[in-house]
Amino acid sequence: MLDDISFSIKKGSVTGIMGRTGSGKSTLVKAITRVVDPPAGTVFIKGIESASWDLTELRKLFGVTPQDSFLFSDSIKNNIAYALEDVPAGGERASGETLGRAATLAALDRDFAVFAEGWDTLIGERGLTLSGGQKQRAAIARSVAAGLAAGREILILDDSLSAVDAETEKKILDGLFELFREKSGRTMIIVSHRVSALSRADEVVVLEEGRIVERGTPEELAALGGVYARTAALQSLGGELNPAGGGHG
Repeated sequence: MLDDISFSIKKGSVTGIMGRTGSGKSTLVKAITRVVDPPAGTVFIKGIESASWDLTELRKLFGVTPQDSFLFSDSIKNNIAYALEDVPAGGERASGETLGRAATLAALDRDFAVFAEGWDTLIGERGLTLSGGQKQRAAIARSVAAGLAAGREILILDDSLSAVDAETEKKILDGLFELFREKSGRTMIIVSHRVSALSRADEVVVLEEGRIVERGTPEELAALGGVYARTAALQSLGGELNPAGGGHG
């Protein structure tokens, strides 16, 4: 349940959403993307109330990577290309350049050396044959491919870096920030409990029990000494142990 949430996101900016499990992060994302219908007069996209948008047109604005993305019992290639069904034939999709770049930006390219059939490797229902980090990176590649080829204006990473190690997280975010400089006007929302993932955001919104308890730049929040600063200190001391484990991520 969200309570008295009020903030705006500028076009072309990077916004971080931080909070513990149950703080309302995913509920907020669902309201923004109209997976759940928000109360009237509460959510506006490009100045237009969410409910006034045609749902199909609204969804075309977003490339969303949830923490637990659904992967099909199909090839790596087809799983990533799934988001490009509405891209006209003969475009970037046909050349394969978009898929290759998306895989690189998601740090999935390094895994092709261990995939038995490369792009054509079957991954099993829900990505059964992949590690947790590989599943997340395949899902990120899908969203990035849509952003590149289908003109998605808003990329949302909904705690979708939780199963990758710190080095891989940095590589992915470095690539995405580079892409955003190249494709100006794109907006990114990063939902995470990891301070490292939010350190370069233009603004971070910290949620607790469905309410905003802190808001500001990473530097401002670090100096505030509140939830963000305490979390940063704890993660720094503890090395932010990766719950998925493993260097493959």
